Amino acid sequence: MEPTLCSELGERLATIDGEEVTACCVVIMDCADLDLIKFVDFMVNHCEPANGETYATAMKLGQELLDNCRDVVGQPPLFRDGEIFFPGMHQSH
Repeated sequence: MEPTLCSELGERLATIDGEEVTACCVVIMDCADLDLIKFVDFMVNHCEPANGETYATAMKLGQELLDNCRDVVGQPPLFRDGEIFFPGMHQSH
């Protein structure tokens, strides 16, 4: 069977920690545009949770990322230089 986005995502989720996942998601959200949302939506909708727990987890997390990307499209980035910034946050350089 050829690897799919869902199987690859599930395998990687088993080997990385929560901080790394969060950092990756924030970067993806900062780069989100309508084309990325369409692509992720397509991939999530073609992920078959009946294929196993990995696929179900990938679909659930993919949908959460998709929802978050939709919420931030057009917003200024929150992740710069390896740190998360929030509007009005004091910058110490």
